[in-house]
Amino acid sequence: MKNWLFCLKQRFSVEDTNKVAKQIKKQYKNAIIRNDICYAVSNRQNAVKELTQLVELVIVIGSLNSSNCVRLKEVAESYGVEALLANSPLEISEYNIEKFSSIGITSGASTPEILVDNFIDFLKPSKINIIGTEERDINFTIPLELQ
Repeated sequence: MKNWLFCLKQRFSVEDTNKVAKQIKKQYKNAIIRNDICYAVSNRQNAVKELTQLVELVIVIGSLNSSNCVRLKEVAESYGVEALLANSPLEISEYNIEKFSSIGITSGASTPEILVDNFIDFLKPSKINIIGTEERDINFTIPLELQ
């Protein structure tokens, strides 16, 4: 058997990536599966899953053309929670967010912190809970079989 290398772009959610990896492992028993999904992406997606258990609306802060931000919105929606993707508070000002008793916010991996601060200032929350703050310093290496 030849050596194969499968690479998946970040455009897949963590769950979708895991499904593809399982199928590869099922078809290619000797396949070596490495989870090299960017920790910032996987941490944020996992935090959104947790967030959906606590809120009625998730606002994803970031660019509309960011695949990372789009995935975060899709993850929230896949757990049955309404979600918005916006780059500035002005983009949600016409949306009737007052109807929600609990709102969660998250941001894309490369969203500047000032944008998050702008949303917090706009929303003026009475209470803030922070979840999913795990940070890691990771170095990725090429598998020996591929060196």
